[in-house]
Amino acid sequence: RNGSISDSTLRDFIDDCLGDFQQGEQFAHDYAFAAICVAVQNRTSPISEEFLFHLAKLNIPEMAIGIRVARECLQHRIATNTLRKTYRVLASERNKMDSVLAPRSNKRRTYCIDSVNSPTARFEIA
Repeated sequence: RNGSISDSTLRDFIDDCLGDFQQGEQFAHDYAFAAICVAVQNRTSPISEEFLFHLAKLNIPEMAIGIRVARECLQHRIATNTLRKTYRVLASERNKMDSVLAPRSNKRRTYCIDSVNSPTARFEIA
């Protein structure tokens, strides 16, 4: 396709940007990472899901914008049901995921987790 970016090119770009990360300083590529999140939020490739999930679970001040946008993009993926798999899990997992993503509702909680086949998977806690 014209204008498409391969997974390997995207991964190389992300790795290059992460090489500039300095703890305690604003991440120079924070806005670029936020833009990548928006660009890949509807893409179903493994690198897209991996990038969004791993960025969303970070809790560091150096990448505040990218992290927030990644979380919003994951919530969008959940709302539009563009994630690949659905799992039912024990309620004991609730606290782990509440720290990563806010639940969509009080009665039925929907989150993203790691899985063997796909870095991002949808699951609900009844």
